[in-house]
Amino acid sequence: MDELRRTFNLPKVFIEHGAAAVIATACPVPDMFAAAFAKVFYEFFLRGQVVEDEISGEKVVKILTIGEALRATRWYFLTKYNNPLGLAYGVYSPATYRVRESGLIY
Repeated sequence: MDELRRTFNLPKVFIEHGAAAVIATACPVPDMFAAAFAKVFYEFFLRGQVVEDEISGEKVVKILTIGEALRATRWYFLTKYNNPLGLAYGVYSPATYRVRESGLIY
């Protein structure tokens, strides 16, 4: 492997140019899986996850941090499809980032 490929870190370049967060894989994944993973990740991150309230037992929507959304997406593909490829994804940002109502990440 040449020096550029060994040292080039694309997520780091995005962060250095103003991206608040980057989700990237540690290895190549098939395009169809990447598209499906992105769709489910953004559903969790932007819409939240339906969970059972610990006190009332009612179903409520929990707004997830970027780290929680990534974990929920990995778990979704692992349990529903027995597909571990989601484990190749990592988040380059503080794991506590959330989406504000204005749409900005903080």
